[in-house]
Amino acid sequence: MTIIENRTIKEESSSWQWPSSIPPLLRKIYSSREVNSPDDINYVLSNILPISHFKELDQAVDLLVKHKKNKILVVGDFDVDGATSTSLVLLCLKDFGFKDIDYFIPDRFKLGYGLSEELIHSLDPLSPDMIITVDNGITSIEGCKLAKEKNIDVLITDHHIPGEDLPDATLVNPNLNQCSFKGKNLAGVGVAFYLMAALGKFYNSHRTVLKYLDLVALGTVADLVKLDLTNRIFIKYGLDLMRSSKCLDGIKALANISNIKLEEINEADLSYRIAPKINAAGRMEDMAIGIKCLTSSSYSKANDLANRLEKINKRRKLVQGKMSIEADNMVNSIDILKASSLPNIISLYRDDWHEGVVGIVASKLKEKYYRPVFIFASAENDMIKGSGRSIPGFHLRDALAEIDTGNPELISKFGGHAMAAGLTIKQSNLESFNKEIKKICDKYLDEEILSHKLITDGQLDKSKFTLNSAKLILDGGPWGQNFPEPLFDNFFILVSQSIVGNTHLKMVLNPLGSSSKIDAIAFNKLPGSWQIGTKIRIIYKLKINNYFDLPRLQLIIIHIEE
Repeated sequence: MTIIENRTIKEESSSWQWPSSIPPLLRKIYSSREVNSPDDINYVLSNILPISHFKELDQAVDLLVKHKKNKILVVGDFDVDGATSTSLVLLCLKDFGFKDIDYFIPDRFKLGYGLSEELIHSLDPLSPDMIITVDNGITSIEGCKLAKEKNIDVLITDHHIPGEDLPDATLVNPNLNQCSFKGKNLAGVGVAFYLMAALGKFYNSHRTVLKYLDLVALGTVADLVKLDLTNRIFIKYGLDLMRSSKCLDGIKALANISNIKLEEINEADLSYRIAPKINAAGRMEDMAIGIKCLTSSSYSKANDLANRLEKINKRRKLVQGKMSIEADNMVNSIDILKASSLPNIISLYRDDWHEGVVGIVASKLKEKYYRPVFIFASAENDMIKGSGRSIPGFHLRDALAEIDTGNPELISKFGGHAMAAGLTIKQSNLESFNKEIKKICDKYLDEEILSHKLITDGQLDKSKFTLNSAKLILDGGPWGQNFPEPLFDNFFILVSQSIVGNTHLKMVLNPLGSSSKIDAIAFNKLPGSWQIGTKIRIIYKLKINNYFDLPRLQLIIIHIEE
């Protein structure tokens, strides 16, 4: 069931006025988001949260300076946030004159996530004096303990929610209970940015890290963190670097292989066209390929690596497509067995599924069935690894923590956020896990939470169906989590409909009260029973289609009321 609601528009405060440069369409959109003053849309670097407010950075900088002439190893994660974080730290340390630096990305299939004991043992041939983690490590208690026994100093930089116990290391994480820094929404690459900015301040090289805001933008968008003002500024400046061709060669090459014109690149391109190619390396092979592409010193090398990433991503799509069909068939079997009533949570496992793709499959099923989903795949030593995705109103990591508290032996490892989490369990414990997670879902999920809500910006006036309006919205971003791209709700007359690319519905629509005809597309949707000439209600985004020689207005259909 889909419920459609309009956003609440805040009344304009008497204490401030909109700048004359902000047109009425954007004023209305901003008024229903977290914009409480003109400063909230003033995307200048001086408006990011001050580095001096992040007190935990002082000790971290001291540790880095102490080890400047020693062997430093950056331990990253195997997603885009981890890859951009690793790349940023490597490039900045090199610029600051650190000579003996290297990186290590754990094999997700053998070593798993984080600074585990197995990972520390595997680093023996590298003999690091110091380890810096990026986008991981806040739950790596045993790994840090072993590192200390081996006389390795550890600096943890992370943004994930910590557990009750903390590792014995120097910690930089805005989500630590004792941390007063307000940047709770930073991605891992955002935390890395602040650390490198603080180090640059120590070396009187303040602007060094600013060269790499393209990496910060890419990692922030890809990790789907809430876009507060600081994150929006990061993305805005990163996109500006890309549009002026001042970005890294790796990003140029990835944009080229994705058929993106750099001068027109936007946050959606980063999220849907560039990030998946980098992620594919971590899912299917080795994230080192993505990092080498991002840090490449020449466009030729970067282009070769971007082509390799493209091939890996095509393979990922094939594996994902097969798994999605199999998972969907399993859900349909559940549906039949349960007399057309799905349980509040979907949890599926097959021993031939690919561990690197379980997260995407979980995400797709969550979108289709609108309920929490866990997808499991086999790992080593009779273990299975699961990836979960949730819906607003159900905190996935808290649910796993509740299971772990009541059943300490059930889950071997877990971590994550409200909307996404991962865990490792024994295969023999799957049935018990499914029972426990179902109990928790049944306790907290109700019909309201399980009802898919589309929150729109209301009707778009017929005079606003123009390229100029679409460009205003495009330039009014960056849009993303907690600062959503505008979504409109209008009735149209259906002029025509057809299938394109085998799975997508193409429509020509006529806004009520207007003679104009507008192209529209609904991805992965087949024609309904609507008759040509009938009135239909559509929820959509206003976009510019640059596929043709001249840009055209296009609606991206999110929902058609049946």
